[in-house]
Amino acid sequence: ALLRFFLERHNAGLKRLNLKDVTPIHDACAVAGVIDPTLVTESRMLHVDIETSGKFFDGATICDYTGSLGLPANVEVVYDMDTPRFMDMLVEAAGNCL
Repeated sequence: ALLRFFLERHNAGLKRLNLKDVTPIHDACAVAGVIDPTLVTESRMLHVDIETSGKFFDGATICDYTGSLGLPANVEVVYDMDTPRFMDMLVEAAGNCL
């Protein structure tokens, strides 16, 4: 039930991108990219910050996609990765936990 809630909530925000039926696993993707950087097939350096003042969001990750803030890029943001290789890595890692 909890996974379905997060899936539905996340997908509601992705409709404008013509994406559906996806569940993000950002943490696993980030770790996989550190373990094997060749998994990353598309990325950009962006300025990224965490909103902590509560003025706009509370604890949200804010990415300056257009460079309009004029702040230096500080994070490599991954847009795409080799999904089949990532999934193989994820399944193997999960199998090692049994």
